[in-house]
Amino acid sequence: MEKYETIFITKSDITQKQRLALISQIQNLISTNGEIYDMQDLGLKKLAYTVHNYNEGYYDFIKFKSPKSAVEALRKLYQNSDIVLKFLIILSDSTE
Repeated sequence: MEKYETIFITKSDITQKQRLALISQIQNLISTNGEIYDMQDLGLKKLAYTVHNYNEGYYDFIKFKSPKSAVEALRKLYQNSDIVLKFLIILSDSTE
């Protein structure tokens, strides 16, 4: 398993329930074949530029270990979600 980091930005006008449901989906997806070892709610922040008519979004950051297949499933989850504005998944430095 490789170490990865992901950050995703959700729409600012969603309910807390919707946001927590998405986070729960992400946690379940990763935990099925891997493990989350750090998770941070970075809160509501102003975006550097407008994305789909939004100037603010909720930022969340996760560090996890997972096989590549789970990363591809996570990418599809982000792409198919109507509340995710932006996301990034990177392979982390394994010396951490």
